[in-house]
Amino acid sequence: AVWSIEATLPIYADLLGLRPDAHGIAPIPGTQARLAVLPLGDGAIELLEPTEKDSPLGRYLERRGEGFYSLSVQVNNLQSALKNLQSKGIRPFPGETPHNAWLHPRDTHGMPIELTENSPQ
Repeated sequence: AVWSIEATLPIYADLLGLRPDAHGIAPIPGTQARLAVLPLGDGAIELLEPTEKDSPLGRYLERRGEGFYSLSVQVNNLQSALKNLQSKGIRPFPGETPHNAWLHPRDTHGMPIELTENSPQ
């Protein structure tokens, strides 16, 4: 989560040689945010910027400042992964979908972690 994607990009470009993917910096439909995806190996770093200071992301940045907003991990079987984590005391956050779930930040030392099920190929 950053206040300005344009101000942040040079850090990733100069230090890591990362550049936005073909979509560039784009608004996220239905939100008050813009996104730049910086491919990195098999994954990516996503820079998320509020377009309105009073948006949920803007309020998050006011409270917590810039930095990691969340971590997204792909799993082969979402239900199996959730069952395993729950056996270790890690709760899913309400709002799970068939292919996506969030782990409760209170159980992950404050880091919101998203589990996304790999799409069958």
